[in-house]
Amino acid sequence: RVWLILEVISSRQPAMTCSTAFLALDFGTGLTSLNWVAQAIQTQPKALLSADVGFEATAPEKLHATFVFHGQLLHALTKTQLAQLHQDLSDIVKESDVEQCELPFKRFELFPPGKQNLIIARFEAPELLVKLRRRLW
Repeated sequence: RVWLILEVISSRQPAMTCSTAFLALDFGTGLTSLNWVAQAIQTQPKALLSADVGFEATAPEKLHATFVFHGQLLHALTKTQLAQLHQDLSDIVKESDVEQCELPFKRFELFPPGKQNLIIARFEAPELLVKLRRRLW
């Protein structure tokens, strides 16, 4: 499933903790497997990463699969505009047949380029998801 996460921080909403917004894929129990990998790396980072580094796993409730990254582009929107965007994007997702997609795992990578302080999982996007992403953003 695709679900919309809109965590936008502004001076009007100081209680929010995320300064970016993105669409995410809902992997259901699939994130449990990724959490298992993260916990294993945290336990033995030197052995599993072949490097003299430390690793701290992301809390399971914060794991997500970014589908479309919006960065800080949504900060300028009013509450009404943001609600309308959410509704419009939700309607597009509901029209799709995205729940039938499978995402084959490709590899783990260091991310983002230059900083490389995160380990991410890369998946092969089926054509249906590629087309949906183009429609959404």
